[in-house]
Amino acid sequence: MPFSLTSVRHWRALAAGIACSAGALASTAEPPKAADPAAAALAAFHYGFPLNEVMRACDRQPGVNQLRHVTTLATAASRGVVAPNNDTLYSTACLYLASGSVTLTVPPAKGRYLSLQIADAYSNNVAVLGPRELPAEGGQVVVVPAGAPRQGLPAGAPVVELPTPYGFLIARTLVQGTHDLQAAVAAQSGITLAAQGTTTPNRAVPTAATPATDFFLKLMHRLAQNPPPAAEAAKLASLAAAGVRPQASPSAEGLSPELLATWERAYTSGLAGLTSQAGAHNRRHGAWVTSANTGVFGTDYEFRARIARVGLFALPPREAIYFSARSTGKGAPLDGRTGHVLKLPAGSWPPVTAPGFWSLSMYAPDNFFVDNPLQRYAINGFTPGLKPDADGSLTLHLQCTDPGGAASANWLPAPCGPFWVALRLYLPAPAVLDPATPMPAIE
Repeated sequence: MPFSLTSVRHWRALAAGIACSAGALASTAEPPKAADPAAAALAAFHYGFPLNEVMRACDRQPGVNQLRHVTTLATAASRGVVAPNNDTLYSTACLYLASGSVTLTVPPAKGRYLSLQIADAYSNNVAVLGPRELPAEGGQVVVVPAGAPRQGLPAGAPVVELPTPYGFLIARTLVQGTHDLQAAVAAQSGITLAAQGTTTPNRAVPTAATPATDFFLKLMHRLAQNPPPAAEAAKLASLAAAGVRPQASPSAEGLSPELLATWERAYTSGLAGLTSQAGAHNRRHGAWVTSANTGVFGTDYEFRARIARVGLFALPPREAIYFSARSTGKGAPLDGRTGHVLKLPAGSWPPVTAPGFWSLSMYAPDNFFVDNPLQRYAINGFTPGLKPDADGSLTLHLQCTDPGGAASANWLPAPCGPFWVALRLYLPAPAVLDPATPMPAIE
């Protein structure tokens, strides 16, 4: 149609007709559904559970940017952390970068496994620096706020950007048996922390009468302290349907009974789900179970919450992989009265890269070490006196009574009843990460 006044009138009329039709359609279409407060509250629980746990760990530290060295190994009397290990000394610090960077100094490793794990306030691993990343001669690592200028930092030092004002540091130093404890403590003391600024944050947190309300008030406070990344802005906005939004000083005053009841249901069901679904990401290597991609969460916030519940600050599989077993290779429950053996094959064991190591730890059903006359809670490649078989393999005896004779040297005492074991591999060989790789079975 050639351009003319008539054609203009034609297109105007057509446009008016389209608009009229669209209006008619709009008037008959269903309005958009309002966000479901119950679903939003449960999503807030999953999203915020790791944040609350990390900040709770921070609150247990003596102060921010203060390195605390634990110079003893866990024993049967240790009840602070479930499923502790008996292989490494821990050094921890709550990082706070509001006033600048933090510089970490590590000593020469001298063949000893040593690693630094730096997590953000949401428990995401920002950096795991182990023997492959840390220089053998020791050196410095600088932690800076994300996007901060890098002028004036130590020349050549690796730089780690922390995306949240708060973070958490865990350093692990290998102890090659009780005879090595003094040397390990000396190595551990070479790990130091120096903060650029001296700003002391207000560590007061809101409290409430019920665990559910307390959880959500603390969550809102900690969201304000640690703004989520910009990529998660839509996720954060969706939580407002449950009354959850960043607030420096949240209060339960004025909240409706309906909202408080919604929080209560979300907290109760969310906490129960973290326990009942703890193995949702597990994969099997025969009777052994491991969690796929532990410490690597992406946007799977429920998975991140489950790991925060059962193993906060778990290392990613590339650095360490954790296997657990509660039954034999034939499916019979492990029981110290029955007695079991685990034969580690010669040649292919341990499947780790030096200076990585392996360790087998014994736990009672309550997830703590078992008191025993040997005060032996784990066996690893450094356990003194282990006796290999004639073919070079190593047979470990898992039972509640001393097996006697030469077998006593390879005895890992168990309770006289049910138990489970954890097999830890630090710096695992790549093949171990493949589910098709067979693992030695407990008999």
